[in-house]
Amino acid sequence: GQWPGVAPSIVEVDDAQPAAMAGWEGYGRLLASSRADHDWLRVREMTRVKEPALIRCGHTSTGPLAGQSGVHARGSCSFCGHASQQCESREEHAKREKGLAALKRFSPQHESELIRDFKLFRQGAACQHATMTSGHTWSFHDCGPRNADLTVVFIPGLGGTCGQFYQQLTSLAAKGHRCISVRPPPYFSHAKWALGLIELFDYLNVRSAHLFGDGLGGFLSLGFAQRFPRYADSLIMCNSFSSNQAYDFTQYFLAAALGPLGAVLGSLLGASAFHLIPEMMLKHLLLAQMPRGRLPSRISDAVVFAIDQLETLSHDELVSQLVLHCAPSDLMLDAASLRAVDAITVMHTIDGCALPTALHDHLLLHLNSAKDAPIKRGRGFPCLAEPDEVTLHVQVHLERWRRLQSENM
Repeated sequence: GQWPGVAPSIVEVDDAQPAAMAGWEGYGRLLASSRADHDWLRVREMTRVKEPALIRCGHTSTGPLAGQSGVHARGSCSFCGHASQQCESREEHAKREKGLAALKRFSPQHESELIRDFKLFRQGAACQHATMTSGHTWSFHDCGPRNADLTVVFIPGLGGTCGQFYQQLTSLAAKGHRCISVRPPPYFSHAKWALGLIELFDYLNVRSAHLFGDGLGGFLSLGFAQRFPRYADSLIMCNSFSSNQAYDFTQYFLAAALGPLGAVLGSLLGASAFHLIPEMMLKHLLLAQMPRGRLPSRISDAVVFAIDQLETLSHDELVSQLVLHCAPSDLMLDAASLRAVDAITVMHTIDGCALPTALHDHLLLHLNSAKDAPIKRGRGFPCLAEPDEVTLHVQVHLERWRRLQSENM
């Protein structure tokens, strides 16, 4: 009376408790009939059970369990087994298939289109590594002609890597620009980070560049342009901010990671408290900042890609990013020192990102000559979710810079 080789698990279909069914991966739904009059019951969320399962639906069994009234194996019910595979209506079958497709999209085995394209990109532009005289090793993608007139350097934000800009590198390099996306090594002060970028410029033989900074990268590039304006031709800041003292990031992140204990550590140690948090908790902290719920396909693919890149970051890299994000800046914003920067563009997504809107307003208030470039969609990942629109803004920015250069000659 048992299914060959497998211990059966019986699933009750009853108003008093939710049902479960085999192989539905948490998205399965069962539309079964009551024992009294076969009236259809309401759809219920299911939990996964070991396959194959035995379904108790109130019908007489005609399968391997003949003689055990009300219990049958998959597809063996004489009442409903002929119409569909799992005692379900056609509408519920369609819902189940849709749910399985959504689950597959976010399953570890699923590889998004962005990840597949990035693997192809790396075949032609592999990630390179360069160790500076200070001992720090920078990772970067370098695309486009080395003797190009314009060089654009892309700097990632919190939890990001050099891979998140591969679509911009592909498009802009095809137009004759040299494009470099960087993955900084662990630095724990803004001044040392800026000096490290100059070392990389010298290594790559870059005299000056247009800086594109995403989030934290925009904040760091702004401080870099203030300290070393000769190396910064222009600035493009995406979902970024001009001061990390206008908002208490340290208390926010530590409280999210450790709860009340994090608030105490933040008050005692400040941003140095991130050194005490394990890598797993730091990654969980950054994952909690990503969009949730039902998302458009482009946003969900961007989230999957961002998670894949986040997994490659080491503990020291995560701590470095959080310290640079939260530690009081030793590069205070001074509009007078940015006069050598001919053009500044501030991009931001309208549908929201992890940064408070007040920080964007604070940035535009201090950079009143900057051009505001809104992006309709993209959440916190416009470079991945809306690559064409971001690339277009970069091209417009470069043309604007060229025009300003010709006017000043």
